[in-house]
This record gives sequence, C-alpha cells and structure tokens, in this order.
Amino acid sequence: YRIVECKLKCSLMLPLNDMEDHIREECPKTLIKCKSRCGKVVERGEAERHVHIDCPLEFIECPNK
Repeated sequence: YRIVECKLKCSLMLPLNDMEDHIREECPKTLIKCKSRCGKVVERGEAERHVHIDCPLEFIECPNK
C-alpha cells in the first residue's frame, strides 16, 4: 500500500494499488471522448466545459425564445 502521486499528475496522492481505478473512474486528467460525440478527446476535468462552451454538437437553448 505504497502511497504515490497519480501518474497522470492530477496531484492526488493515493495507494499504488488504487491507481488503475482512479485513472479509469475519476482522474480529471484522464482523456475521454466528448459525450456529444463531436470526436474531440478532452481531459475528464475539462469535459463539462467543452460540452457547454466549445462543442459544436451540443444543443443550446435559443436566447430569443
């Protein structure tokens, strides 16, 4: 149960044997595909910002409604 820093450098210190689960499920530095399927790959921690600001496939509500 050696404590180490996340290998993706998210700054979390965790037991080495938990590293795979952390990266697969929660690390904000893990690269994931955009949930709107635009083809972009972003860090998990930036995914919400991407979807709401940058993603060309995300629907937005018309401000003139």
